Amino acid sequence: MNSIYSEINVLKQRLGLPGPGGDALLELLLENLSEGVAIADANFNLLVFNTTAEEIVGMGTVPGGPEEWQKTYGLFEPDETTPIAPDAIPLVRALRGETVDGFLMFVRNPKRPEGVHIEISARPLKGPDGEVKGGMVVFDDVTHRTRALEALRHSEERWRSLVEDAPDFIMNVDLEYKIRYINHSLPPKTREEIAGTSVFDYIHPSEHEQVAAILAVVAKTGEPTRHDTCAVNPDGQRSWYTSRLSPIYKDGRVSGFTIISTDDTERRKNREELAQAYARMESHVAERTLELQVANRQLKESRDELRSLYERIVTVQEAERTRIAREIHDVFGQVLTSLKFDIAWLNARGGGSVEMHEKLGKMDEIIDSAIKTVRKISSDLRPGALDDLGLTAAIEWQVKDFQDRTGIRCDFVNTIGDAGVEQQDASVTLFRALQEALTNVMRHAKASSVKVVLEEIDDNRVLEVWDDGVGITEDQISSRQSLGLKGIRERVAHVGGLVQIERWEPTGTLVRVQVPL
Repeated sequence: MNSIYSEINVLKQRLGLPGPGGDALLELLLENLSEGVAIADANFNLLVFNTTAEEIVGMGTVPGGPEEWQKTYGLFEPDETTPIAPDAIPLVRALRGETVDGFLMFVRNPKRPEGVHIEISARPLKGPDGEVKGGMVVFDDVTHRTRALEALRHSEERWRSLVEDAPDFIMNVDLEYKIRYINHSLPPKTREEIAGTSVFDYIHPSEHEQVAAILAVVAKTGEPTRHDTCAVNPDGQRSWYTSRLSPIYKDGRVSGFTIISTDDTERRKNREELAQAYARMESHVAERTLELQVANRQLKESRDELRSLYERIVTVQEAERTRIAREIHDVFGQVLTSLKFDIAWLNARGGGSVEMHEKLGKMDEIIDSAIKTVRKISSDLRPGALDDLGLTAAIEWQVKDFQDRTGIRCDFVNTIGDAGVEQQDASVTLFRALQEALTNVMRHAKASSVKVVLEEIDDNRVLEVWDDGVGITEDQISSRQSLGLKGIRERVAHVGGLVQIERWEPTGTLVRVQVPL
């Protein structure tokens, strides 16, 4: 704007004009200026108000003095709400002999509802005697710049608010590692006291070399990075921070660093406490595992002892059954047979009364019944066929006996032929399982038919007993009161076999016993 004043003064001197507005060339100059120009005499009469000035304020010259100018042109402070005091108007000040530069003002342009921001310079116009004859203002529309600066100011305020309200520590550090800005204080030091100090004043000495090396890499490569740092607060307390280090550029070169540090102390403490708790838990688990291993070993030893005891009991029981069965068969059989011979001898001699012969006949029938009972008890204790003829013959006998006693049809399917008398442990186990299964059918199944299957699969001998009865329930299978089923399982486990008991759809029950050969 100073150049405009110079051009006008030079032109006035060349033309020898006593004042502005007196020549067509001067008017042409004023009308072609991109700035607004207004000139007033000492009596506040507006002598010049060029076209640009009219466009900026939205109207032409207004008669009257400073008060009228303020009201008519709508002159306000840059805040757009506070009216300019009449004596503070730059043209009025120029008429008082003052020089004004860079004065900012808001004008309520009636043609532009949003108004116009202007920047004004003012100069007094003096005569040869130095007396102020008038005043001149040159002003420019700076609305766009003002709005941009205002937006920038608001943006900076929002940014500063976000930064200063952020929970993290945010700081700018120069290439000499001096802190130029920090958003929080570090008690007892204030932000002002921290500014200008070295960032290494707040980092544990053991970390200095590593942090310096990291900053050097960031400065060289321009690549941001992360780092976990042990910090020392001004009060001497240690804290842990996770920091992101980013370069700051100026004129295309790294001029410093932005460091954003998140306090990781509590999380690290929690992590350490968790690790300690985990270690304690691991130790406790190890102790409990050892205790359980000892308990399991003791339990296994107890089970092994029980199994050995059970095996001994079963062996002794079978041996005792065999002995008792033979003694019953031999002793009672011989006695009853002798009695039967004696009765036959008495009958053969003849003589005696009819009543005596009838009595002898009844005694003979009783002896026959007793012999059958002795044979049955002996067979139940230990079938002779099992020892003499083998498993197959014993099963055939048992199936026939069951059918004769119960009237329930019982079929035997033998796929292995003559099993012989070998594998006594396996044979006794399968035979006893068959006896228990048939007893359950008789007592509970309400079946009309039973099917017994003997087969060999791989190196195992398998016995299956099917019935078409009401079917066993899951509760009955798992019940502790099912002593017969429990006995089957224990016997089979004794020889390392497997037992499968299940309800067969649509009706009936399957008992499947598998023992290794």
